[in-house]
Amino acid sequence: MAAAMVGALSVNRAQSRAYIAAPNEHDKAQAQRISNMAEGHNSRAHHSSSMSEHYTLRQAIWATMENPSFSTTAKIWSTLVMATILLSSAAFITLSLPEFYQEPPKVFEIIEMVCVIIFTVEYVGRIITYPSYPPPPGAPP
Repeated sequence: MAAAMVGALSVNRAQSRAYIAAPNEHDKAQAQRISNMAEGHNSRAHHSSSMSEHYTLRQAIWATMENPSFSTTAKIWSTLVMATILLSSAAFITLSLPEFYQEPPKVFEIIEMVCVIIFTVEYVGRIITYPSYPPPPGAPP
């Protein structure tokens, strides 16, 4: 009986791992929409000079923040955010050195303020432009 329980338990664990590892339909649909937006933008690069013909401003901002391959602006934004993360981390680590315990230089306050502003702009931008999708079938209202 114990062997049967162990066998059933291992099947259940395997099934649950597969369920956790596999993205749900909402995640797949969102990834497909973003991929389609990026592919569509790249294929239209020579035909259109304006993104407003095909995307709303909200969609363009979301794709710019979410997918670095969406446009040149998206690559620049992604690089800026990565550089800000590295700069913020380096400043934090540097300020942990004993020589900066008493009175840290003013430049670190400026770096911190600039990093917080960039992080806040990104966070608020992502919240405001998050695509709204209809709820999946069978979801409670």
